[in-house]
Parts: sequence; C-alpha cells; structure tokens
Amino acid sequence: MRKRRHFQKLSDYRAFIRIAKQMFYAGKQRRMQRQVSEQDGIW
Repeated sequence: MRKRRHFQKLSDYRAFIRIAKQMFYAGKQRRMQRQVSEQDGIW
C-alpha cells in the first residue's frame, strides 16, 4: 500500500515535469519567433 502510494506520487511528479517542459519549450519557441519577426521589422 505504501509503495503503491509512493509510485503514484512519482508518476504525478513525472507528469508535472513533462507538462513543465512542454510549457518551457513552447514559451522558448514563441520567444524565438517573436525575435525573428522583430528582426524582420528592423530589416
């Protein structure tokens, strides 16, 4: 029972990390795209 609960916690932690990574990468890509568009505006 205790082990099972610990495993559940671990899976939740992994899911959280995966979501955080996705959000981080999405934000990074959006930032990069914005920089590119700003450069296009300058040129």
